[in-house]
Amino acid sequence: SGFLPGTTSTPSDLVRLGEIALQNPVIAQIAAQPQADLPLVGTVHNVNVLLDNAGIIGLKTGNTDQAGGCFLFAAAYAPMPNRSVTIVGAVMGAPDLGAALQESLPLLASARRNFVVQTFAQAGQPIGSYTTAWGAAAQIISPEDVSAVVWRDSPVKPDVSIDRVSAAVTKNQRVGSITVHAGNNASSHPLVTAQA
Repeated sequence: SGFLPGTTSTPSDLVRLGEIALQNPVIAQIAAQPQADLPLVGTVHNVNVLLDNAGIIGLKTGNTDQAGGCFLFAAAYAPMPNRSVTIVGAVMGAPDLGAALQESLPLLASARRNFVVQTFAQAGQPIGSYTTAWGAAAQIISPEDVSAVVWRDSPVKPDVSIDRVSAAVTKNQRVGSITVHAGNNASSHPLVTAQA
């Protein structure tokens, strides 16, 4: 509650709440505003002075005598084009709010260093093939690089699914997919034929 030490939360609790808050686009948009104009009040400035710095997009600041300075933050991170993650972290018990804000920056930098881009297949790489009873063949390839942003040393599982065909296939026909499972995230990428 901010008044009773026995009601203290934990950083992992706050991170989970932050993840839930970001799933609501209205809450995420409000938390990302540096200021807002409110009826009867006027302009209210967000005390999160780190907004728009180091990719920080929110979420909540707080400080009381009992809790010290606290900062639940979210930051966008794109280690490669079209592949991004949102990092959510929490600092609790800092001497004051300013210290909590500053302590979030090395924590955020540390988290960024632990995300890596892992490539599972390169564009044009053969993944499999179709062969007819009379010996004609068509390779199955990935038309694009299959990459994922993953937490360093976390288990990653790519699953390949190839369609059964009972008729002729054309060049560049989609015939399956590679789905990369990394933590709680999954991304699916097409597989196509390299020739008819």
